[in-house]
Amino acid sequence: MSHPVFLESPPWPRMPEGRKGELKTYFSAGGPSLEANAHIPLFWRALFAADDIHFAYVIDDLDPDDAALEREAFPENAAQAEKDAKYPYLVTTKALALTRTTRRRDHLIELVGERFRPIYDAFVDYIATAYGPFILVRTSGLPDVTDATEWLVTELEQITALDHGTRVHADLSDEIENLKRAADTDTVWRTTGMGAPRAEVNPWPSQSLVDAFPACAPRAPRAPRAPRTPRNRYAAATSPDSQHPAEAHRSRVSNRLDKVLEWVAILVFAGTFVGTWAATRSIWQSILATAIATAAMAWLLVRVRRLE
Repeated sequence: MSHPVFLESPPWPRMPEGRKGELKTYFSAGGPSLEANAHIPLFWRALFAADDIHFAYVIDDLDPDDAALEREAFPENAAQAEKDAKYPYLVTTKALALTRTTRRRDHLIELVGERFRPIYDAFVDYIATAYGPFILVRTSGLPDVTDATEWLVTELEQITALDHGTRVHADLSDEIENLKRAADTDTVWRTTGMGAPRAEVNPWPSQSLVDAFPACAPRAPRAPRAPRTPRNRYAAATSPDSQHPAEAHRSRVSNRLDKVLEWVAILVFAGTFVGTWAATRSIWQSILATAIATAAMAWLLVRVRRLE
């Protein structure tokens, strides 16, 4: 099941608010966006600290112009506490986020291994060049997001502990060990999320990362399928539509001549048998005469086809 989480760059140090009519403007503005599913990737967390946790109203994720959507989320009998529910999200300034990534870089690379160095460096460079003054993790897609504060604080404190070189928490250590076992083709999206690799502006993975870590290169588009070969491979070659016009014309003339000769042969066979029997009243003589006529017609058909 999909539980999308997004790393984005809002124009203000907070979530867009639906009740202020900001959603349409926010989403139509475009801008960089990385997506993960049901978790906050490790390198995203390197941008933040527990102090960056803020809270948004669930109702502000809804567009006030879409009454049907609001009724679905909050039926008429919903309790007021449900309507006032909040959930945690992350937001910080880009300057502070980049300061943290610089401070945590060496320790984090030491833990995950050299294979992740170009990914981490390209990710930090992407944040520095593609993102605006604020960095936001839009968490509303997380499962049970209204109850996510505790584990979110825990995960960020585990990352912050790297600033002081203290012992790595067991949960973070397990996550890192799983990343070490990941295939090269999976390492980028598992640590930085998924972006738009073919975007004209700010693609992710960036070209510099693709050059340094070719395993993350986007797959080439599939070529159009070739026409299926006919079951009878000779059918196309002998089809009148595939022949030269003169060849097709000659084939049609030959077919008509064959049919005429077949009817002539039938009449000769019948006439020979009936005529001989009428003259001799002998079945054996009639059969012999018909056999001679058959041989003569067969020779004639062969000669005609050779002449074609």
